[in-house]
Amino acid sequence: MLLTLEQKQSVTKAINAWIDENNAARSGNKLAEKAGVNPSYVSHIKAGNYQITTGDRIIVIKDSYFHRLAEAIGHKLDERLHWDFIENFKRITRACRKSQKNAIRMVIDGWTGMGKTHTLEHFKATNDYVLYVKCTQNMSAKDLLEEILGAMGVHQLIRGNHAKLKTIKSMVLRHRGYLIIIDEVEVVKPGIYAILKDISDWAQGQAGFIICGMDIINKLDRLAEAKRPGFPQLRRRFFGNQVVTASRLTQGEIVAVCEFEKISNTGAQNVLAQYVTDLDMLAQYAADIKEWQENNGRKITGKEVIDLLDLSLTTFKKSA
Repeated sequence: MLLTLEQKQSVTKAINAWIDENNAARSGNKLAEKAGVNPSYVSHIKAGNYQITTGDRIIVIKDSYFHRLAEAIGHKLDERLHWDFIENFKRITRACRKSQKNAIRMVIDGWTGMGKTHTLEHFKATNDYVLYVKCTQNMSAKDLLEEILGAMGVHQLIRGNHAKLKTIKSMVLRHRGYLIIIDEVEVVKPGIYAILKDISDWAQGQAGFIICGMDIINKLDRLAEAKRPGFPQLRRRFFGNQVVTASRLTQGEIVAVCEFEKISNTGAQNVLAQYVTDLDMLAQYAADIKEWQENNGRKITGKEVIDLLDLSLTTFKKSA
């Protein structure tokens, strides 16, 4: 299906919001390189011109170029649910852009199932010079450093954590505009925090650095107040730039998802707004309801939602 003028204009708007000529990682030329599109096409589309005049010829810019550019910056032109209208998605994306642009340290704290990892992975996929690592409970300092090196494309053997950290520092500081994101920090062993402190020291003013996790701010506070070695210093480094995300979806956000997924019965929407607590739950419930509607050929009611999802037995009903 051919793109409409409105869809093309939405790409223009998204490009202008994405490009930041003061940031090497978000320039027009970098976008052209990332998307595999001629820079002159990017300039024309950015200006809202969708055809190019050369001599006596008029070249209409093909839809494929709009699709490439939209994909490169994470702009949706399809019918999939991207969650980008959720406030947590917007808040985390703003934090990532701020950290990368200003080369500052930030901590993002939020409840599980509320879109932290999805948003960080999306930001990594749609921006250059972003190093994203998700921590695990069994991860050692050596594992973390090797994951960062792997994200940078370094796979040769480097012996010793000091040498690994030195290599990461050298590569990151070689190019302005890097952002390092360490996700699910709340699960790591205390020894890894020494690595995070080292990175935060040399990254400040040189590269963006974000640590993210559930209840991570309180954890840093508790360990710092207990005077655990290194934690008072680590807390101080992130004290001024803390982002706390919403702990549950608003009714408006749940209704917006329902409308997108064609769950239009008001009773059904109200039931979901009453019981749903996070994005994972909402995605699963919406999928079940869509399947029910397709099988039955009609819109589901509120009572039918309760029966379908066994919500009458649910004990996690949202408080008013």
